[in-house]
Amino acid sequence: MAPLLLAGCGDPTSLDDGPGGTGGADIEPGPTCIAFCARTVGDCGVFTFREAACRESCQSSLDAEYEQAEACGMAAEGVFLCATGLDCEELPDWLAQTPGGYPCQPEVAVFDQLIRDGVCLPE
Repeated sequence: MAPLLLAGCGDPTSLDDGPGGTGGADIEPGPTCIAFCARTVGDCGVFTFREAACRESCQSSLDAEYEQAEACGMAAEGVFLCATGLDCEELPDWLAQTPGGYPCQPEVAVFDQLIRDGVCLPE
């Protein structure tokens, strides 16, 4: 998965302002990030940070991709939407991107190809 997408699901500690905090950025998460974080953090606990921080980090990542190009944003959103549909047992495999196959591999491949083509920039 491209580095910028990892920011969408990585450790967004810079957005978490402590216990009970909602983060420090003025980012309004959209439905994709709300659903993604509800699934990955709320339902499945595959990340250790707060759901609010996840939503802000995810949306910040999507916003950055859409600023590069519509295709980048759509591809990134496709990855997050696919991951949202996974069950809790599949999410660690998606996150690890085990060679030879993992959930949402086609969606990740689309995004990665856009990076190789120079449409989207890696972080």
